[in-house]
Amino acid sequence: IGIADRLLSPTEGVPENKLGDDLALQLIHLVFGAFLSSLEHMGIDKLHWTLFATFVRRWAHRDTVIATWHGGVAMLSSLLIDDLRQQHRKNLKARRHAHGVSIERWRSRYTDYSRAVLTMEESSKKK
Repeated sequence: IGIADRLLSPTEGVPENKLGDDLALQLIHLVFGAFLSSLEHMGIDKLHWTLFATFVRRWAHRDTVIATWHGGVAMLSSLLIDDLRQQHRKNLKARRHAHGVSIERWRSRYTDYSRAVLTMEESSKKK
């Protein structure tokens, strides 16, 4: 996260970092994917989330960060709604509570989403 922060954060009196521009999309997907992977092992921790959100706010001057955040949140929200619907159906059928949402499934789907976005970005650069 430190290297990503150094490349993506604005610096007073210094022109925009060209390397940060070139690597922004890959770095953002890497950091978001790492955050989702850590949820599987650490659970949702307020301190962890606060740190992550602080970095994202610092990088929000980059359009890539905004677009990636938007796409990732939309995709994860859709997965959450699907998980909740499935749980509700299970609860109606079995009259018992389901076992929560699958963070592993979220991480896996985000990885697939991230790869697709990176592939489209590389394809558009070649044209």
